[in-house]
Amino acid sequence: ANACERNCSDEGCYQRNCCIGKGLAGCWECAGLSDCNEGIYSDMQNPKVKAFALCIQQDGVENFIAYVARNLRHGLSVEKGRDYDFKPVPEVLKLLRKGSYGSVLVGKE
Repeated sequence: ANACERNCSDEGCYQRNCCIGKGLAGCWECAGLSDCNEGIYSDMQNPKVKAFALCIQQDGVENFIAYVARNLRHGLSVEKGRDYDFKPVPEVLKLLRKGSYGSVLVGKE
């Protein structure tokens, strides 16, 4: 059964099906990611998921994990409705990479 929320149809998750069809491990491997507006990326009210995939594409999965872990230690959460939600993609990327939250700079460890 498909576990995605409202972005899925009877055919399943667009992103999952697209990646399987292209033989990709995830959207971050796709050259068309930045221009994709399908599936969950059509909901630009909350572009967190696309920003996360772009971060992985640009900085690598290891750096993405390090950013999230560092930011989590400093109180920034990836949970739904928290720090990364409802912000434009560039702001989410900055928050991931720099750990800035408002006027506070979390800093790298």
